[in-house]
This record gives sequence, structure tokens and C-alpha cells, in this order.
Amino acid sequence: MNISTLESGRTALRIQPEVTALLRALQLGKPDTTFLEKLSEKEWTSLLEFCNIAHLTLPLAQLPMKKFPYWVVERLRTNLADNALVITQKRP
Repeated sequence: MNISTLESGRTALRIQPEVTALLRALQLGKPDTTFLEKLSEKEWTSLLEFCNIAHLTLPLAQLPMKKFPYWVVERLRTNLADNALVITQKRP
């Protein structure tokens, strides 16, 4: 995939293809996971790192994952389980 360019006023922002795929998938009106399903292992690794920094791992994990690589699905399921444990521990 190529790097996407987003025009913002006078500045063109360069967006990594895996981030563009994530943004397409997280659209509320019409989510599209097609581009996520085509990511390479390197792009998935980069995307998961980005999602951790941007706090988007849990929204990513809410998407249909049936066509995601097995290791990605396992990592996202682990993230969901860890989050549930943290929430449970914080309750009085």
C-alpha cells in the first residue's frame, strides 16, 4: 500500500497505509475492514504499536476480526481480557 496524503489547509499530511486502513474500519457510518485484511505482518505490527500509543486498541478489537491474522486476533483478545481485568479490579 502507498502512503496516503490528506490535505489540511496548506499542509499535506502523510498517513501510513495501516493507519488509513484503521480509519476506514473505524468509520461509524460504514466501516470497511477490507484494507485491514490486506495488511502485511510488518504493517500489522506497526498498526498495533500505533493503536497502543493512540489508545485505539480497544476500538480495533471491537471490529469483526475473522479475516485478521491469527496472532493479531490473539493479541487483541488478550488486550480485551486485560482491560476487563483492570476494570474489574477498579470496582469497589
